[in-house]
Amino acid sequence: MIIKIASQLLFIFFFGFTITYPILSQEPQSLNTVIINGEVRLTRESGVFRYTYTVTNPSTNTGQVGLIDIDISKPVGGLELSDEGLVNGPGYLEQSSKAILEQSVPGIPIVPMIPVGVQSPPNWIGGLSVLGTVGWGNAGESFRMLPGQSVSGYQITSRGLPGIRTFTAEPHLEYDHLPIVPPNETDEDLERYKKDLAALKASESAKGKTIGPTAPPANFVALDFLSYLVDLKHQSQTLGWIGGPKFIAELDKKLDQVKEKLLANNIPSARGKLKSFINKVEAQFKETKEHEVEKVKAPEKWKKGEEKKFITAEGYGLLKFNAMYLRDQLGPGEKSEEDKDAEKDD
Repeated sequence: MIIKIASQLLFIFFFGFTITYPILSQEPQSLNTVIINGEVRLTRESGVFRYTYTVTNPSTNTGQVGLIDIDISKPVGGLELSDEGLVNGPGYLEQSSKAILEQSVPGIPIVPMIPVGVQSPPNWIGGLSVLGTVGWGNAGESFRMLPGQSVSGYQITSRGLPGIRTFTAEPHLEYDHLPIVPPNETDEDLERYKKDLAALKASESAKGKTIGPTAPPANFVALDFLSYLVDLKHQSQTLGWIGGPKFIAELDKKLDQVKEKLLANNIPSARGKLKSFINKVEAQFKETKEHEVEKVKAPEKWKKGEEKKFITAEGYGLLKFNAMYLRDQLGPGEKSEEDKDAEKDD
């Protein structure tokens, strides 16, 4: 009975599948911190973004990573996106994901989500959840992500713009040996068990932010989207995806100039300033990668305590592609002679 109910709960919380493991230990399995490094590339010909992730389970954790979820819920007022060109790889849970997409799960509310294609690392399976997430589970005891290990190859393809998304990493749990009272066959007690199980997972799981697909607004307003881009820049700074006072001030200046040109309805100059912003992001990302090589090759030359300018792969993808989207939505306009300097750095 317990296994049957646990299977039902796994369907509700994850992708609609159950992985059964032999019982190894009843010691606490917790994840204090899990690191997800994400990057995104755009296939210009198809308009599809490719999001790739490397997941690290730090050696300070006691738990083995068993499940990874990334939020792909569709924002209210978001544009309806196509699933054209999105392909799922081996290990994709096609039937359960299809039932979720078709809203055909009886009695379970399903969160609308961004269309995605899902690729999984070897020995992992992936799919969609009723909670509006895409996720992966490992497919056997010997393939769990132990403390101190990293796994690459988690991938999403989507037509959704890069956004800041929440991820959750959950430890492997033995459902027959949980420190909560098992449910009986009544609906009321099943609800109690679901709440207890959710609380247990929350206490032992790790949450964080990564880059992932989202939908731009269906009703595009240039100044509103610029404000969103400014907020992405602020959040990137808070998350440690960009840094260095001089670099941040340069980005702020560029975005202020874009706003000034938009308020003046000078679209060609606004596009030019956005191009300058994109160029600065690209140049700093190239420089950041060169500095990373520097630190490895000649660490003694890296000045300690110096506030270096930097941008991570997450910050790069987030700021570049959203700035490109804003620029493209503005249209070309007509450039006058006096506006030809708009793309130049000030």
